[in-house]
Amino acid sequence: MSRYSLQPYPHRTDVFEVAVGWDAHFVTYFAIVFAGPESDGELRIAAWRGARPNELRNTAALEVAISEFANLPPHLTKRLDADRIIRHSATGARLGKIIDTFLGHTY
Repeated sequence: MSRYSLQPYPHRTDVFEVAVGWDAHFVTYFAIVFAGPESDGELRIAAWRGARPNELRNTAALEVAISEFANLPPHLTKRLDADRIIRHSATGARLGKIIDTFLGHTY
């Protein structure tokens, strides 16, 4: 799994961070939007896309998912595509199946 931090748009003062990445296990890109902290100090998740298998299949879908919160720079789009290719190897797929079996997950 890869993960990168994006700065939210300046006018989105309600957003602390936008985290994006590639999840090889779920075969999806993901975006997690963190808002300001709760009373216990933990950041609140304002939005989470790519939490289901195959939800965001390409960087264009990821870009749409975060469009109201942050910009996805072209250099990061290329990096995320490389992460997908590297982490979606046969070894990663086999390891994912082993973990699924161990955890009792079925998709």
